[in-house]
Amino acid sequence: LPGLLSEMYCFVILATCSPCHLQSDLLLFYIVPLFNSQLFLLIIGFFLTGVVGHYLTIIYQDVSWERDKKYEVFKQEIEEAKRALEEVNLHISSRTYKLQKTHWALENGDLSNANKEYKQYVEEKDLWNQKVRIYRNKIKRLVDHDLAFKLLDSNNAVNIANKESVHAYFAIAHAKTRLWKRCLAEECSDKSEKQKTAHVALNELFKATDKFIDNSYTIFLGKYKNLKNSPNAQH
Repeated sequence: LPGLLSEMYCFVILATCSPCHLQSDLLLFYIVPLFNSQLFLLIIGFFLTGVVGHYLTIIYQDVSWERDKKYEVFKQEIEEAKRALEEVNLHISSRTYKLQKTHWALENGDLSNANKEYKQYVEEKDLWNQKVRIYRNKIKRLVDHDLAFKLLDSNNAVNIANKESVHAYFAIAHAKTRLWKRCLAEECSDKSEKQKTAHVALNELFKATDKFIDNSYTIFLGKYKNLKNSPNAQH
């Protein structure tokens, strides 16, 4: 290194003091051998390695930060999806159970108890009607678009059931149960028929809700496995 610096110093002195026609000769004599020297190439190599390494480190850190950020956002969405599905499916189970309790009371011919159970069921039904659109929007955003419309159909049906959604099956079962209860109270002649249609509607509701709950957790587990198998989850 001292020899290289001495050569560079001599070149600067001679270049500044020599006539212009000699400067090209000086360039060939000092600069070209300097550029070809192993020491010069070594210095340039260290310099380029440092600069390139610095920028590669910055790029890697930026990519890692972006990946970690996406992982955390996805993890948070998974937790929100889990809570949303638990809330929806618990409400489905609660409403179907209270409707079934009304059926049990009606089967026993106990109108007083049937009215009591039906009143509790109607309260649950009204709460469901208040929340079902919120449920659908949460599932649409956090879980799955098609699953959301299996909960509440695209027509936002409340009183008109078209069997496109869990909500539609609820509406049908509710209407058939109400007719059966009214028939028993009025001592109508086709009580057995009303009871039969109410039971059919309740069984269809059970099938629809079971399918919805199974599908919801299948979709959720798929998302959870994607999160678990992501590179960030391995650390």
